[in-house]
Amino acid sequence: MHYSTHTDATFPSGESVHSLRLPPEILRSLRRHRSFTEAWDACSRADWLVYIAASTVAARGNAPHIRVVRAASACARKALHSVPEGDDRPRIALDMVDQWCAARTPLSAMHEAGLIARKAADARWTAGALAAVYTVDAVSFQLGDCLAFDVRNAASQAVRAAASAQPGSFAEAMASLVPVVRDILPPPYL
Repeated sequence: MHYSTHTDATFPSGESVHSLRLPPEILRSLRRHRSFTEAWDACSRADWLVYIAASTVAARGNAPHIRVVRAASACARKALHSVPEGDDRPRIALDMVDQWCAARTPLSAMHEAGLIARKAADARWTAGALAAVYTVDAVSFQLGDCLAFDVRNAASQAVRAAASAQPGSFAEAMASLVPVVRDILPPPYL
């Protein structure tokens, strides 16, 4: 896949944007604006905000990683209404993720959180259960050496799953989650 860059003087340098390896669709959206901050503020896709922010994650448990996971968790909670009454497993898994973000639960507990969320998803495939699975993955999922790639995919999938439980069109559902994300994620500094 080809990733291009933007060289506008007020936009992040081409090298910085290129290093994020953003999909062309997101890059095209960013280029419609004079600055990265303006593009961030105008973005109506919560999943893209999370994806962009997660692209800057360099280490598990660092501040950017924790903010991305917190944003995914907050969005996932918006989908818990889709979980059958009495099934608390997705909420419990998200509680464990939030405790990890607050440094009250070790990373090793995310294995248990993942099992809890996956059992709920296996029992009944709901947007809330799926969002919880992806949120746990945003904490603990890593293939090879590319942590940012895995975090951004898992976190943005959590947001997409949460959006699928919201009323209205996909665009309306994504836009409804933007304030949730912006409350937690500042624009990343490239």
